[in-house]
Amino acid sequence: MKQLDDVYRSCTLEYFESGKYRIMMPEFLALKKEDKAMMLDLRSKEEAELVSLSFAHNIPIAELPDRLAELPRDKVIVTFCASSVRAVMAFVYLQAAGFKNVKILTDKLQDLTANFMPPFVAKNYDILKK
Repeated sequence: MKQLDDVYRSCTLEYFESGKYRIMMPEFLALKKEDKAMMLDLRSKEEAELVSLSFAHNIPIAELPDRLAELPRDKVIVTFCASSVRAVMAFVYLQAAGFKNVKILTDKLQDLTANFMPPFVAKNYDILKK
């Protein structure tokens, strides 16, 4: 409980004003290109099967406590879900579990899929397929 208390104590107005907890797709891509980030997709298996994001590692939020060993501690973990609710929950949970560099993807599912037009795919294919 102490770890969670510490996370909540760090949630000051200045912290939220800084926006350091957020990341947008272009920033994620730049980090992923350098192998410094991974996207954690917290949607259910069913959601991920219907709309797959091959560049993300899917761990449904309900399975997260049992699958922490799958997550790297030396990369930025970018949390994502369809509406950001599970992404925020995982963000707090991972910080309380000792993960130091966690961010919430600001883009929603519809934002991501809107990007996947030929110019975006051509420019970012190699990065996303890593």
